[in-house]
Amino acid sequence: AEVAEAGGGQSAVAPRLGSEPFDGGSAVAFNVENTRVMNGTIDGMGNIGIFANVNARVEKMNVSSSGSYGIYTFGGVILDTLVRGNGNTGITTTGAIIRDSRSIFNRGYGMQTTTFSVISGSVVATNMSYGLVMSSNTRYVDNLIDNNNGGIANPQIAGGTHTGDNTCGGAPCP
Repeated sequence: AEVAEAGGGQSAVAPRLGSEPFDGGSAVAFNVENTRVMNGTIDGMGNIGIFANVNARVEKMNVSSSGSYGIYTFGGVILDTLVRGNGNTGITTTGAIIRDSRSIFNRGYGMQTTTFSVISGSVVATNMSYGLVMSSNTRYVDNLIDNNNGGIANPQIAGGTHTGDNTCGGAPCP
């Protein structure tokens, strides 16, 4: 397994592989499986903040102001991570566990999953479109979803299976 780490609170600003930048402005190369990115900050990437392949593990990261997605993975785990102010969706993934994370102020969806994922204990707020967009076999539990999609009077969630105590604004989610 190959590992890419932003450990020790270090920041990734313009990562390079040899003399060439990764993947048009993303902080983590796409074609690496079993990637681990943790304990750092990725700010202002031209394209995607973290773009990782199968079985990515993203922990304790601050991913902000990327030109497109904050985090885009094909499965794995996203834990205790802040994704904010990105040019598109905060977190996009499939077959993943997203736990204890925050997706705020993004210009697309807060979080989007395509199949068999679990979103729990997270805050999804003030994103320009829906807070959560999920396939029917994604479960969301114990999250706070607020003020997305132009305000709490508008739909906050599309799809998914509601379990536990999810809160939309100041009330239980529908």
